[in-house]
Amino acid sequence: MTAIADLIKVHLPDGSIKEFPAGSTPFDVAQSISPRLAAAAIVARVRPASTNGAGNDSDAQAEAAGEAPSEAGMYAAEEANAERLVDLSTPLKEDTWLQLLTEKDADALK
Repeated sequence: MTAIADLIKVHLPDGSIKEFPAGSTPFDVAQSISPRLAAAAIVARVRPASTNGAGNDSDAQAEAAGEAPSEAGMYAAEEANAERLVDLSTPLKEDTWLQLLTEKDADALK
């Protein structure tokens, strides 16, 4: 049963959930979806799956008000459950919400 414990669930923006071995990277996830996506991806936005909602509430409120979310908040999360940007080679160790960003995404270029 250790094989089951070594699997993590990766929740994708389209609502699908894929299982990967613990320690897999966002690049591995991108590669499993499409080699073209893997080549285009620059960075990944991750959030532990134990949180509910679609991200940081203050950033969502700022976006609704027409303001950009804080850049510092994207890179260094004050809380362990906060959304953050990570390198594509970062190992994923727990169930995670994952969004792959390409050069078309403004957040990826910061």
